[in-house]
Amino acid sequence: MCNGKAISPGTDNFELGPFVYEGITYYSAEQFYQALKMRKEADRAKIARCVPKPGEKAWDHGMRAWQAGQLGAARKDWEAVKVEAMYFANRIKLEQNPALLASLLESNAVPNANITHMGSGKFWDHWNPVLLMLLREELSPGGGDASTVAELRAQMEAYRLGKHGESLLAKLMPSDSVAGAPASVASEAAVDVHVLAAGSADGEVASVASADEAPFEGNVLQLFRHCDVGGTGIIDRSQLVVTMQKIDGSWTAERVDQVLLSADVHPGAAIKYEELVSRIFLDACEQLSA
Repeated sequence: MCNGKAISPGTDNFELGPFVYEGITYYSAEQFYQALKMRKEADRAKIARCVPKPGEKAWDHGMRAWQAGQLGAARKDWEAVKVEAMYFANRIKLEQNPALLASLLESNAVPNANITHMGSGKFWDHWNPVLLMLLREELSPGGGDASTVAELRAQMEAYRLGKHGESLLAKLMPSDSVAGAPASVASEAAVDVHVLAAGSADGEVASVASADEAPFEGNVLQLFRHCDVGGTGIIDRSQLVVTMQKIDGSWTAERVDQVLLSADVHPGAAIKYEELVSRIFLDACEQLSA
């Protein structure tokens, strides 16, 4: 619903709207979502073979796809990436079905027209509208309202980081630019550009290394992960200082302390660097929308 009116078609995960991804035809966002959930290729193939029967209603086909997804082994990180998976499934469907996208775009005639949903449980009653409003902006001519896109992307990113998951979208959409990327891709680069990298035009850290180290290329969050040899997701203040000095030698311990305090992290505490990056990005989004 939007402004008291039902939005249809284009907003139902079960609705039939065939699209192709990597040479495979899927018939609904729900079917593709369940395929993305699978850990094994064989289970994904079973879901892909769930073709609508002659005269079969969208609801019945969607339930068959859903049931197939309950039988296979899910990705170990599914709880962390399932919101990104639903975003991606709906994005591919809408991009390849202009008629379905049209009604969603028309619902945005009123600025900040909120979408609401009921009947899918508390979790998806919240997230389905968030994802649809994000897609409505991103797929509209001109890319929609930048502050709204930033805010909605940040919500999706914060959910994943809160579950300690790595980005699924970074793997599914690796070539997206910062300007047009979904939250999982854009937020990492946005932190580099606006907050941490201080002057890197594309969010990349170019060949940072001491004389006895191999050069490293990537964004700030990737550099943190590279320096986190144990893979714990945690670094201390001294490690954070050293990491930032790899990017720019002008970084000092005092400057790092200011960043930590602005993100409500005590300098003496163990630093969960993914959460730190997420908090800084959320603050940046709030400043952009202010």
